[in-house]
Order: sequence, then C-alpha cells, then structure tokens
Amino acid sequence: MTRRTIEDLITQVNSSLPDNNSGAIRPADVRNAIRDFLDTVTPMYGGLSITSRSQSINTATPATLVFQNSMASFPPEWTTDPAAGTLARQLGGVAAMTSRFTLNGEVAGSTNGDVTIELLRNGVGTGWKANVATRGTANFVTFVLDAIDYVSANATYSLKVSTRFTDNYAFQNVQFIGINVPVRSATQAPGVRLA
Repeated sequence: MTRRTIEDLITQVNSSLPDNNSGAIRPADVRNAIRDFLDTVTPMYGGLSITSRSQSINTATPATLVFQNSMASFPPEWTTDPAAGTLARQLGGVAAMTSRFTLNGEVAGSTNGDVTIELLRNGVGTGWKANVATRGTANFVTFVLDAIDYVSANATYSLKVSTRFTDNYAFQNVQFIGINVPVRSATQAPGVRLA
C-alpha cells in the first residue's frame, strides 16, 4: 500500500469511508485505509555500527567517522554505506518526513583530546554535536547525541570528528541510527530543534 502523511490519511478516510447509512462503504475501502495507516506508522530506519576500530584524526581537518556494519536498512527510505559513513534518506511517495537521529558509543584517545562529533546533512554541519574529553588510550568515555531533523527533503547524513590532539582514536560499541517519524502534513512548520 502507501506511506502517507497523517493529513493524507485523514483525507483518505473521510473520502473513502463516508457515513455508512447508504451502505456506501466497501470492504476494500476499509482494508486500504487500514493498510495505508499501518504503512504510515511502521518505523523505517537505517543504522550503522562500529564494534571496535581505530581511526586517525588530525586536528587540522575533521574526519568522517567510518563504520564497520549496516545494522539495519529499509530501502527505499534508507540506504547505508558504512565505508563512507553515510545514512541516506529518500522520501519516496511521502511528501514530508521528520527524522530522529541517535548516536551513542565510546571513544578513547589522547588525554584531554576534546573529541567533537557533529551531525552533517548533505556535507554541511547541522550544529548538533556530541562533545567528550578523552582520558587516555586505555580509558573509554561514553558519548551521546540525539537530534530531530525537520527538513522534508532527500538528504544524506554523516558524522565529522574533530579533536584537540592528532592521534589514533579508538571507537567501540557505536550506533548511528536514523528513524523516520510520520508528520501531520507536508506544510507543517518546523518545530524547535532538539539536541
């Protein structure tokens, strides 16, 4: 069936499921409305993960965080590329989509390395960042980022890592997940950015 905005679902139900005093509602109308509803609210997500790996990060040039695995990918709405470190979102038949991003994991490296991990949309920084002070190569420190992107357009997301000291930084137990959230309508105003 079809993924829709919530407003599209309401319009569909109002037009295909009128007052049934005249017996105008057909079983197919009810079935289609229910299937479209289920398609709309089914979570679609793409994810990348790092079990354990090191990456050289230079203070002069932020590096794209490279992943090892695709945790989950539901094309056509999400495609993943671990080597490029990207999650790509395609709207498909849906006119609008909000996406929630979660990033969590652990990093170790130079003492007081001040690692910053920023979420990028189409190669441009969004301002959503996770900051962590590393405590040496043997001590892993947890980082977390949570963001909701209201931009209703196809987009590719990645993460850039910058640091105070050039070094090899070890990452483990990292998960980067994008989840599509149905919106009320394609014309809704963006809400307040959450970070």
